[in-house]
Parts: sequence; structure tokens; C-alpha cells
Amino acid sequence: MAHEGANLLREQTDRLRALGAKAPATEALAEVDAALQSKWWCLRVIAIETLGRWGEPRQIAQLEALAAAYAGRTHRRGTWERIAADVVTKALYREGKS
Repeated sequence: MAHEGANLLREQTDRLRALGAKAPATEALAEVDAALQSKWWCLRVIAIETLGRWGEPRQIAQLEALAAAYAGRTHRRGTWERIAADVVTKALYREGKS
């Protein structure tokens, strides 16, 4: 039997994904902002996906800022920044913003 908190990362990713299905409330915005600063790249990437799913002007502005921050960087393909940049681009494209 796993100890308490063993599935914490999984629970956090599931919660972030669920947040994207609802309108962004103040607490949800704070949770996504915190995930963007997480040490876990998977949480950062899912937070970016959540921003894209919300697709409101504030979130689109955040995505555009993230895309600009990663533009022109020459990271190896597997780095979280490269993955995040790809996710940002896809999120903006889905919303018709790129």
C-alpha cells in the first residue's frame, strides 16, 4: 500500500486538467499560476494546456508571453521548455490566435 501523498503529482495533474473544463475562477487562476512555477515540468505543461482551454484574453496574453519567451531558443527537443513552447503554440492555434 502506498503512503499518503504517493499519488500527489497525479492528483495535481488531474485537478489541473479538470480546471480547464470550467470557467476560470480566482482560485483556479491562482492554482494554474502556481503550477506554472512548479519544479515539475509536467505540471507546468498541463498548466499551459489549461490556459489554452480557457482561451480568454488574459490567458491568451499569458500564452503569447510564454511563446515569446521561448522563441528563438535552441533547446534540445526533450526539454520542458521546448515541450511547453510546443504546447503553447498548439493552444494558441486551437484558439485561432496564431
